[in-house]
Amino acid sequence: MVLEGTAEDGGALRGGFTATAPFEALRPLATFWAWADRPRAGRSVPALHAKIVAADEDVALLGSANLTDRALAHNLEVGVVLRDPDVVRRLVRHFRALMRPQDGPLRPTG
Repeated sequence: MVLEGTAEDGGALRGGFTATAPFEALRPLATFWAWADRPRAGRSVPALHAKIVAADEDVALLGSANLTDRALAHNLEVGVVLRDPDVVRRLVRHFRALMRPQDGPLRPTG
């Protein structure tokens, strides 16, 4: 799981909460990743806006939805299920490349 970090950790979340909190029960089953060394443009903090769920290389859910109570109750969100294995494979391989220890910007969190 790649989740947004707090402002203290270089991420965009403010208000003293973390994105990992709702998913702590999954920690024994999943690896949590964070975006390290974010490139900045002036004073802007780059935000993690990827909303993709891919359990394999055959099917993925790609969407705009923020998974918060407010977003799901009050926002207009959209998503699409990708069932083209060639497209999903390229998407999954892109994220795997972002996770490469030698040159990827994503790092596992403790």
